[in-house]
Order: sequence, then structure tokens, then C-alpha cells
Amino acid sequence: MKMDIKLLTAALSAMQSRRVLVVGDVMLDRFVNGSVKRISPEAPVPILSQTNSKQMPGGAANVACNLAYLGCRVRLIGITGQDQTAQSLRHEIEQAPGIEFAPFVLANRPTSVKTRYRAGGQQILRVDEEMTEPLDDATALQLTDLIVGSIKMADVIVLSDYAKGCLPPSVIAKTVQAAKKAGRMVIADPKLEDFSAYADVDVLTPNLAELELAVGAQLDELESIAAAATSIAASHRIGAVMATLSARGIMLANASGTITHETAAARDVFDVSGAGDTVVATLAAAVAGGMALGDAVGIANLAAGVAVGKSGTAIVSPGEMIA
Repeated sequence: MKMDIKLLTAALSAMQSRRVLVVGDVMLDRFVNGSVKRISPEAPVPILSQTNSKQMPGGAANVACNLAYLGCRVRLIGITGQDQTAQSLRHEIEQAPGIEFAPFVLANRPTSVKTRYRAGGQQILRVDEEMTEPLDDATALQLTDLIVGSIKMADVIVLSDYAKGCLPPSVIAKTVQAAKKAGRMVIADPKLEDFSAYADVDVLTPNLAELELAVGAQLDELESIAAAATSIAASHRIGAVMATLSARGIMLANASGTITHETAAARDVFDVSGAGDTVVATLAAAVAGGMALGDAVGIANLAAGVAVGKSGTAIVSPGEMIA
């Protein structure tokens, strides 16, 4: 839909000071930029002449930062190690307004970091330093207690799953159960192939590749995407499935077969890093502010159009959305 400026400004105003709990895989995103002018004589690989580097919060931490810059008050729970990366991540998170970071620290587990090497603005290599094994039962129970104790402070709960081990099915299930008991909405950004792990959430936000993995089929047409999303919603008692479709926009489907398709805004794409986080954050902020889900999806789609035109893990401000 074409976004109505009055609807948008009202939504952005309603987001202010809304409380959102973000739980999931936090990480540090690093970007090493430079130029490539020759191939290495040691191996058939490009030589990157580094010009600069930067770092920023990634994963669930990027969701939290997007929410904070939209005006929400955020409590962020995620796993870090006792390492220099954790200190760097905490420092970067502290630059955003309104985030209370409550790290679940595990001394034997490194903090996740993704390093992207870019030449001329194009990514040529990504290096991931992480541990992805799920938590043992005792540790998962401790994490669950921390999460459940934070639910009542929130208007909306976001589960940001990057399959780095913070959100095993047991933690997801107990979090959703506690949220339902407290009358709080849960939005889950999935990474597990088996979507039954996200049963009973209010909104599930897979991208197209994740949706295809979940149903075990390639989905080329909008009709097949809609059918798959509807089936997922019905099978797992999910309120609605919001599938992000890259250049084809966003599709919202519920178990009864009601479909809404938001086409993508025509825009030059510079970098898609973190754009999905921006969509989830904007959706959560809009819903926390009392907006109907269909309108919230339209605003999230608008935010996505801004995010992909920016370099690095994207943060979208209200002013950029209004412009």
C-alpha cells in the first residue's frame, strides 16, 4: 500500500516509550573495507588493501538497537562470553538510547562475531567466530528463568533466533507459555528448520529461504508462498506468518487464509545486512504502540526499503521513514 503520512506519524508517535523485551542470539558485526587491485601470488585469492573498519551490534542486538532508535524502551537478553568481543559488543550497545542489556554470561562460550570483508562496497568474504551448540538443560533452565522474570515489564516480546544456541526449543516453548499467561504478544524471527518449535507465537517472520526449508519445497509463485504460509500458521497455531520476500516485498498470512501482500518500494539496494532485523523491530514497535497488524506490516515494509539503501547493519530512524 502507499503509506499515509498521517498514519505513519501517528504510529511513530505511539511507539515512543513502549516497552519491548528482545531475547536471542546477540553478536558483534565487524566490517573491514578496502580495495582490491591484484590477486595474491600465493593463492588465487584477491588481496584486500584495508582502508577502514567499523563494528556494530548484530543479530538480536541489532533488533534492540532498531527498536531503541524508534523510541522504544528495550530490555535485551542474550548470551555472551567473558571475552574482549563481549566488552566491544556492550560498548556498542551502550551507544543506543534506551537499551537495558542483560547478558547471560557463559565463560566457556565465546561471544559471536561476524567479520565481513568488503571491496568497493561489495562483500568478498565473511568470517564467523562462534559456538552454535545448544545449551545444556541446566543452563537453558537458568536462562529461561531470566527471560520469564522480564516478561511482565514488556508490551511485546521478540524472539530473535540466529541458531547460535540461545533459543533451543525448550527455551522458546517456556517463554511463549509464560508470555501467553501474562497476556503479551510474541513475535518470533525463526532460524530453526522445524517451525513447530515456534508453536503458539503471535507472529512468525521467516524470509523466503527459511519458509522453503520449513515446507521442504521451492516456492516461486506468490500463490504457493501464500499457501505455505497459511499452512504453517494453521499447523502450529501461529497467529500470522509474515514472510519477507526481498524484492517482492512482504506477505502476511493467517490460518484462515487471509492474505495481505505489501510490494517492495522501488529503491537502489546497497546492503541487505540486518534488513530483516529492521523489519522485525519496526513491526514489534508498531504493534507495541497499538497499531493493527496489517498496518504494522506496511510500516515495517517501508522501514525495509530504507534499510537496504544503507551500508552495514542497518538502523532506521523515524525521520528517515517520514522522509
